[in-house]
Amino acid sequence: MLQLMLVGVFCGLLSLVYYWAYQRQNYWKIHNIPHVKSPLLVGHFFKMVLLKESNVDVLSKLYYHPNAKGKAFVGINIFHKPAILIREPELVKRVLIKDFQYFTNRHVGADPVHDPMSGLNLFQIKNPQWKDLRMKLSPIFTSGKMKQMFYMVENVGNVLNETVANLVKSGKPVVEIRTLFARYTIDSISIVAFGTDSGCLKDPDTSEFLKEAKNAFQVRYFDKVAGHLVFFCAELMKMFNMKTFNPSFEKFLRRLFDEVMTSRMKNGGNRNDLIDALIALKKAEMGKENILSKEILVAQASVFFFAGFETSSSTLEFFFYLLAKHPEFQANVRNEVREALRKHGKICYELISNDLPYLTAGIKETLRLYPILPFLDRVCVLPAHQKGYSLEPFSTFKIPKGMPVYIPIYSMQRDPEYFTDPEKFIPERFMSETNDILWLPFGTGPRNCIGERFAMMQMKVAMVSLLTSFRLEFTPETPNDIELETAAVLLHSDKGILLKFVSDPQ
Repeated sequence: MLQLMLVGVFCGLLSLVYYWAYQRQNYWKIHNIPHVKSPLLVGHFFKMVLLKESNVDVLSKLYYHPNAKGKAFVGINIFHKPAILIREPELVKRVLIKDFQYFTNRHVGADPVHDPMSGLNLFQIKNPQWKDLRMKLSPIFTSGKMKQMFYMVENVGNVLNETVANLVKSGKPVVEIRTLFARYTIDSISIVAFGTDSGCLKDPDTSEFLKEAKNAFQVRYFDKVAGHLVFFCAELMKMFNMKTFNPSFEKFLRRLFDEVMTSRMKNGGNRNDLIDALIALKKAEMGKENILSKEILVAQASVFFFAGFETSSSTLEFFFYLLAKHPEFQANVRNEVREALRKHGKICYELISNDLPYLTAGIKETLRLYPILPFLDRVCVLPAHQKGYSLEPFSTFKIPKGMPVYIPIYSMQRDPEYFTDPEKFIPERFMSETNDILWLPFGTGPRNCIGERFAMMQMKVAMVSLLTSFRLEFTPETPNDIELETAAVLLHSDKGILLKFVSDPQ
């Protein structure tokens, strides 16, 4: 009898779970909203989390699905959770800018207690902490601050030029460019953020920075899965005791941060770098109730290091590949650089900020084709009295509190509805200042990328430093088209790209 009772209870529980899962899967059907049907319980993204399919492929299939065609948005499922995939540029503007107060938080989010280095950084932290932290950090990334930091990045650019020159002179002009630019970006981030020479370009074999940067994220299978979960189902990370960053990298960064902060506060000095800025913020908060904790400070250092290293190096990889693939574009860019150097006499902040419109258009077109984070995410936040966010005139549906919203910028930026010949590299798209182009690699609105100015400065210094001395060419091993890595959250080439540097001083 007891066994029969237990079997009955078990079957009853299974029935409840099935009914709950069925209701969740059919949420959009019940609400009569255009949607893409998903497998029961696991939703649309389970293959991506298992590293069997890239997020670009998953989101593109949803974006171009017949049920989504012509629709402003489409209902999807993230495992058991209903979510919205936006397809209409006007809705994108509403979510990111006009009605930002209802979408202040990203859906992405590691647990700030379990994983503070990720959960407390500016990219992931939730409002109202986000708003307070953003206000405190914004002055660090003004044009004036970038100008003060420029000399440090310029020095690294000179080392980059020397590194390539030595390779060419020694008969090794063919270079795997992702690794080269990773070494450059780590060097520039380490000196600007921590006042430390990482030695990645000069001595990569012994650089602790380079070793730990390679371990930072998405090295082990476990880390790669965590990288996807943090964007799509962060709840599982806490359940399985997972963290966004590799433990070795986290330990290294904490030690480095402690050493640099302790030394700087004890010995003084002013380098106008990130550590100086964080120390100034900490001193300004002394005696106040909302003092910046050590965990919050080290979290900002971690995101600045990772974002400045990973995203910029990948963008440089794609840019120089496209540069070599389009010789006419390369010639025009090098002529522009030559004219700008003639005007200023040397590379300077004003040169890269104001006198390289065609090169800037090339960067923007590169990021249109290859936005390093290929989607944006938000979650609907509402005051207690409001039942939902209205999508009128596009729909009578109201987004409930807590529902995730995704903007598939990779797909939208390649949509022929918005771009003529969307698969072609045409920098001239961005030469008109009045052209209102859908371009979101840094996001837009109040929660856009705070480090955009630094990223552009960092990349342009590398470009000018190399293009003054070298011409880039394909090799027999260079792919005609780039295949993207399946397992990575951020866009990467699936294989290393080889390019040939040819000495050709301007």
